[in-house]
Amino acid sequence: MKNAEQLYNEIGESITDAKAGNMFGWKCFKHQNKPFIFFDKKTEQAMVFKLNKDSLIDALDLQGADTFNPGDKAKPMKNWAVIPYKHSQ
Repeated sequence: MKNAEQLYNEIGESITDAKAGNMFGWKCFKHQNKPFIFFDKKTEQAMVFKLNKDSLIDALDLQGADTFNPGDKAKPMKNWAVIPYKHSQ
């Protein structure tokens, strides 16, 4: 069985022209220099995805999902969701 980081790498590497990088001290993959997925460095058991509004609403209904707030600021990043690895099954 894959672990969360292996799945994160598979997803990132499956996107044509995506490049591994870092942002806010978190591992991420970027496409056209814009991040689209992060690996959750806090739990190491989740991924963070940029989603459209409808997908974000659905994603946040998943148990354990949350908005993405990398710096623990007052306002989370718009259209980003932390999705626990357990939902990959």
